[in-house]
Amino acid sequence: MGYLDAYGAAEEKRARTVRIVKTSAIVLVAALAVGSMLYAVFKNYSEEQRVKSFISLLQNQRYPEAYQLWGKSYPRDIVPHGNLGSLYAALGQYDKAIAETEACQRLEATIAGFSNLSEYYVAVGRLKDARQTIQFAEDARALSAQRQEAERIQNEKNAAAAAAAAIAKAKAEAQAATEAKRQAELTAAKEAQMKAEAAKAQAEAEAKQAAERAKTQAAKDEAERARAATAALRAQLLQQLNSVLQTTDSPRGLVVNMADVLFDFGKYNLKTDAQIKLAKLAGIIQAHPGLHLAIEGHTDNIGSDESNLKLSQQRSDTVRDFLVTQGLAADTVTSIGLGKADPVADNSTNEGRGKNRRVEIIVSGEVIGGKIG
Repeated sequence: MGYLDAYGAAEEKRARTVRIVKTSAIVLVAALAVGSMLYAVFKNYSEEQRVKSFISLLQNQRYPEAYQLWGKSYPRDIVPHGNLGSLYAALGQYDKAIAETEACQRLEATIAGFSNLSEYYVAVGRLKDARQTIQFAEDARALSAQRQEAERIQNEKNAAAAAAAAIAKAKAEAQAATEAKRQAELTAAKEAQMKAEAAKAQAEAEAKQAAERAKTQAAKDEAERARAATAALRAQLLQQLNSVLQTTDSPRGLVVNMADVLFDFGKYNLKTDAQIKLAKLAGIIQAHPGLHLAIEGHTDNIGSDESNLKLSQQRSDTVRDFLVTQGLAADTVTSIGLGKADPVADNSTNEGRGKNRRVEIIVSGEVIGGKIG
């Protein structure tokens, strides 16, 4: 029952306030022009005169004029609460009007010695105001509870949003960390692969170089063995030929010397001893394939150049023909007559001329380390 009465009183008060506001608004609009003129008049007053005039206008409910004079420049402590409440209501500022009015009434209740405003209203017989005060208090508590609930819900929403954001952030950070780890692993694997490939390439290059060095060394060793074998064969052949005829080693090859005593004087027919020696020489040569024989005939300076050149050619041809009959290939044996052009001794003595009358067989070939010819 108390709640319904309070609610009815509140509705009645709101309706009354609306009527007052409408009336005040009409008065306010009509008084704007007058207010402008009054403002011009009052602006030259002293501060004390302006305050007195302002309070007087409020007391006479001349609110538009008071508002123009006030100009929002007067502190609250110089204006009574009730008057300010009426001013705010006339200006349509209802929240401020109600606050100022309640403040004034609470002040009155306190002065009268009551603990709250509703008791004061009951005591002075203002039952509607008491019910309205109680209803306002209950409405305020309900609004406060609603605000608290709304704040709680909003706080919960904010907390949930913050938790979701934190979870999303943690998830994003975890994903970023996982991706960073994956990228690091990929980079490490790629670097390891590149290092392995580089090491493999280096090992292959080193192996190839080692193989080439080994091949080069083997070739050198083989060449050295070949040279050694060639030198050994050359020395062996020199010894074998020396056992048959006088033989010397020279850059041209192994030079086998057939002295003049193997031919009759002025003749080119081979003596029996010469044939025997040449047959042995042919056997030695056949045992070493790849040799070439260059036969050169020489004479002393007795006689004409033409006769000496002819005799030297005949003697070298005779030796060549005999060696071919002994089994040597004809294309491996050549012959030439040089006459007296290449003496090895002095032709002024019999001994020197005897040394110059000779046939030389130059044995050459790559198997003994000398070019053919």
